[in-house]
Amino acid sequence: SLPGLCTTVEITVAPDGRITGRTKTRSSGNELMDESVMKAVNSLKALRALPVGHRKPVDITITFEIGD
Repeated sequence: SLPGLCTTVEITVAPDGRITGRTKTRSSGNELMDESVMKAVNSLKALRALPVGHRKPVDITITFEIGD
């Protein structure tokens, strides 16, 4: 267990919910943690469609953290 490790990623979601981009924006400093996070993020193909009225992609930042 390595409490306190954080990896942050940004995903870009198209209005129809497709994930069109994935970027690691902050490394945890632990290669295994970072690789695991990116493997999980890369396995996602889509989320729910954005609410009606969204015509442009949206960037969402997600932080993965190992707790105590």
